[in-house]
Amino acid sequence: MLFDDIPQRLAALVRAKQDIDPTTYSYAAISRSVGVSRETVRQWVSGESTPRLDKYEDLAICLGSSALYILFGIEEEMPVNTVRAYLTKAEAKIISALRSCPPEMIAKIEDFVAFQLAQTPPSNLQSFPVRRATDK
Repeated sequence: MLFDDIPQRLAALVRAKQDIDPTTYSYAAISRSVGVSRETVRQWVSGESTPRLDKYEDLAICLGSSALYILFGIEEEMPVNTVRAYLTKAEAKIISALRSCPPEMIAKIEDFVAFQLAQTPPSNLQSFPVRRATDK
C-alpha cells in the first residue's frame, strides 16, 4: 500500500538514532522537537496513525533524514526541508485525503499510479536528483 511502509521507515530511523543517543532520540524528545505528544510519536512509529503532512518535515529534521524518505522511501540528494516546496496545494490536499481512504481504494489508486508511471514517468520527477532506496 502507498503509506504502509511509513511506520517501518520511521521506526527504523528512530531505532537507529536511539542506538546512537537514547536520550536525545527518546519518544519524549522527538515529541518535543516535532511539537506533538509522546503518545502521538508512539502511534506514528507503531502505525496506529500517520503524521499530518506538515509534521513529516519536522520529523525528518529531527531524525536527520528527509520527508521524501519517510513518505516514499526515496533517498534524496537535496536539502531535508524540501517536500512542501515541490508540492502544489492541490497535491498536498490529495496526500491528506489519501490518508483517510479505505485500504481497497488505496490499492486501486496504487495500481492506477503504477500503471501511469510505467506508461510515462512524470516530467517533473525526472528533474529531481533522487534515487530510490532499492536502487543501491
